[in-house]
Amino acid sequence: MENEIKKCMENYQLKCREDYQSPAGITLVALVVTIIVLLILAGIAINLSIGNNGLFTRADKAKEEHKKAQIIEYLDMKLLEEQSIHYAEGNKKIIEATRENVYNNKKDLEQIGKEVEVREVEEKEEDAYFYVVVDKGVYKVGLAGTKYLGKQTGEEIDIEEGDIEFEYDTKEWTAGPVKVSIKVNRNMGDAKLLYKQEDEEEWKEYKEEIEVYKNQDIYAKVITIMGETKVATGTVSNIDDVKPTASISVSSAAYVNQAINATVTHTDNETGVKTASCKWVYNTNPNEIGEDESLYTGGTFSSNSQAISIKGTSKGE
Repeated sequence: MENEIKKCMENYQLKCREDYQSPAGITLVALVVTIIVLLILAGIAINLSIGNNGLFTRADKAKEEHKKAQIIEYLDMKLLEEQSIHYAEGNKKIIEATRENVYNNKKDLEQIGKEVEVREVEEKEEDAYFYVVVDKGVYKVGLAGTKYLGKQTGEEIDIEEGDIEFEYDTKEWTAGPVKVSIKVNRNMGDAKLLYKQEDEEEWKEYKEEIEVYKNQDIYAKVITIMGETKVATGTVSNIDDVKPTASISVSSAAYVNQAINATVTHTDNETGVKTASCKWVYNTNPNEIGEDESLYTGGTFSSNSQAISIKGTSKGE
């Protein structure tokens, strides 16, 4: 009896195995597709969180705007305090007092931002103002209130052609000097214009036209509270610093008491030759005459080139 029961159980287990079928839907392809879909959904979720317009980005922007609003409100409050005290003492006094108030209470701003700089009062015509820099954000405090200007940058500010312009008092050839004017054609706010000549190390603030005594480049840039512009270049190239030359061609051997025929040609590739200012002399002095114009007594040229015929009675040049 026991054997029959055992045999029956074995047959039942065998039948169960024959009836069982593995699920057809769980395959490697299905697994890969599922993973891909999950990755896509994860990517969408990440982009919604940290993309250009994601939750984190919007949160950072909102935090930054709140920070700017706090700073502007604080500075305006200090301005109003001093206006109520110094209203009869003039604009500059109000701004100076406001700047001192902000500087003495700089710790209040340091609770909003990590790095705080309170700059000195500046004047432009009848306007007075000062800058406050908080974490590289620039705020201008003037009588009209506080204005946020933007972020300071460590990179050079681009300039377009004509933003910084060089003007020369003459474009013709000249013995020099050439007077150079520099102007800024773009509104760059409260800025300083600096310049230096090619052979100079230090930048200087431009206040009036400069005199240039040799051909060279002139450099200029604008410094603003936000940063500084790229360097613009002007060039002075019309100063004639090359002396003219004269060449003499003698037609035959020259002997004392015989006619000497010579052709004189003057050359100056820069300003050109003023023929009427060219003179000659037959020099019997053993020393060179040099550049003393009064010693050239032989005659004046009327053309270039010009032939001269003389008869020397003694040795000379």
